[in-house]
Amino acid sequence: MSFWSFKDLGEAEDVELRIEGEIVSDDDAWIYEWFGISAATPNAFRKELANYKGKTLPFG
Repeated sequence: MSFWSFKDLGEAEDVELRIEGEIVSDDDAWIYEWFGISAATPNAFRKELANYKGKTLPFG
């Protein structure tokens, strides 16, 4: 289960990134999945972030 979510802000180029939970190493992810603990890996996050290429993530 991912620890982040993206929310469309209604603007064509803007999305909001919400982050919760633990970030674990790619090698240890299976342990968290086995116990049903919410966590995500750097590689999974990079892959999801790539889906929003060209969008603006506003700060603040």
